[in-house]
Amino acid sequence: MKFSVVIPTYGRSEFRELAIQSVVSQTLKPFEIIVVENGVIDAGEELVASESFIRDGVEIKCFKTSRAGANLARHFGVLQASGEFIAFLDDDDLWDPRKLQIQSKAIRESGSQFCYTAKKIFNKNYSYYSFDALPEGDLALEIAKRNFVGTFSSVVVSREAYLNSGGCDLELPCFQDYELYLRLLCSGTAC
Repeated sequence: MKFSVVIPTYGRSEFRELAIQSVVSQTLKPFEIIVVENGVIDAGEELVASESFIRDGVEIKCFKTSRAGANLARHFGVLQASGEFIAFLDDDDLWDPRKLQIQSKAIRESGSQFCYTAKKIFNKNYSYYSFDALPEGDLALEIAKRNFVGTFSSVVVSREAYLNSGGCDLELPCFQDYELYLRLLCSGTAC
């Protein structure tokens, strides 16, 4: 199972480097990392491939684009990806070193095209663990009631299911993750 990790970023190099390090430190290495820095070049240029390099055995492809918005960056990253599965990571999030290994096992055992994990949230004053177990019954109905999946950074989806769903809604200003999960789950991707 080949994972492509897509990291959208915007002017936060200190966060981006930590996010990349959390990916290359995985017990199951991804096939590649696609970093898309959005809104950083002149509007006349659509995109620029800035660099490609290997870190800890993982190819990292970096792109810069004039278009602003994390959803545009995510979608562009998926289009550049060659892995069978896409794992999203926001530039200000970090992964547990076993994330891809655990999700790979869950996908193989379930045959699902969509998988999500729990998250541990840290703040300068506190930390807490958050996980919403997969609800019983009709997933399409349950996801319509509430976003039990959470952030993009916990999600792995097959590239095929992502593209067949139409991918990220590039016009939506908020709740982009939730809206994508609604379409994926309502289409039966995670059932």
